[in-house]
This record gives sequence, C-alpha cells and structure tokens, in this order.
Amino acid sequence: MKSVETLNIRGVLLNKEQLKSYLENVASDHTLKEKSDKETYPIPRLIENFEYITKIYDMLNEHLKLGINVHQAGEWLLDNYYVIEETVKEVRKNLPLKKYVNFTRDIFW
Repeated sequence: MKSVETLNIRGVLLNKEQLKSYLENVASDHTLKEKSDKETYPIPRLIENFEYITKIYDMLNEHLKLGINVHQAGEWLLDNYYVIEETVKEVRKNLPLKKYVNFTRDIFW
C-alpha cells in the first residue's frame, strides 16, 4: 500500500485510519501564529464576492422583467438572496479587523 505522503487524494477513497493519518500529516505542515495577519482578513474578499452576487441578482431580476427564462440556480439565488445578504451583514458585524487580528491559537485548542 502507498504511504500517505504519496497518495493522490483526489478520487481516492480512504478508510478512517488513512484519513486520520493524512489529516495529521497536513496539519503538521501548518504553523500556528499568536495572531492572525491583517493580510489574510477575509472581509474585503467577502464584500467583493457579495458585490458580484448582487450584480447577478440584479441581472436575473431584469431577465424576469423582460420575460427571459431563468435557470433553476438563478431562481434559487432570487429566492435566497436575502439569506446571503443577512449573512454578509452578520459576518461583517461580528468580525471586525481588530477582533480578527487578535484571534489566538487558543481559540482552536
């Protein structure tokens, strides 16, 4: 049997022990820091993605007004946009930069 280091994980079914071993190996490659880096603060990316979703939402609404059929995925977005919008507001409210930077590794242990 191949070792975990040489397994090509894509498309491979792992048993419980193989998965545990693989995850331990992946985790050992990560370095924990005392504080989070400002450069990795996810809110700017969240805002950027939400703006894109909003543009698609607006476009889909225009399509409906023009009588253009909307795919089921688009219908889902139209029906659930408010959930995305509320979630983005909550994340922005609950994860200010100061709080993010002061996350410590103790939170995860």
